[in-house]
Amino acid sequence: MEKRLLFLYLIIAELGLKEELQKFYLDLSSRKKLQKYLYIFQEILYKQSFQYSYNLYIYGPYSPSLTKDLIDLYSEKIEYERAASQYKLSGEIISNIKKEIDLLAQRGEIDVVNWLELICTFHYLYTKTYLRDSDRETKWKEYISKNKPHLVPFIDRVPQALPTL
Repeated sequence: MEKRLLFLYLIIAELGLKEELQKFYLDLSSRKKLQKYLYIFQEILYKQSFQYSYNLYIYGPYSPSLTKDLIDLYSEKIEYERAASQYKLSGEIISNIKKEIDLLAQRGEIDVVNWLELICTFHYLYTKTYLRDSDRETKWKEYISKNKPHLVPFIDRVPQALPTL
């Protein structure tokens, strides 16, 4: 049993995403939720906790190595579920995860999967690309308008949701 996968399973359980893991092969929405919540955990809350690398893909940041680990977890979920029952995440980790979930709950009339895609794409473009400060906002809005037109009405909400950038 790999410690990295056990920690990943604990995070998934704490985020309330065990059902998404169970539907991993059947449901694109579940795969997107897992990828985006874990992106937020790694890139926004605990920089470098998993050390997955991400690329900008169709639905926002995507990690092939995370997908591989999720497949491994899916294949051995009973074993990891048993092992996870012996561990507890620290209070700080839990409270930060809960705080992030509360932040996401402020999304308004956009569904959670699209909101996750939007804020993760925003974060990726602002932190992983080399846009000059003066044109960041214009470039990010152009990217969303061109590649994700269904998310355009919600663009202006993202900077308030992630004010630390």
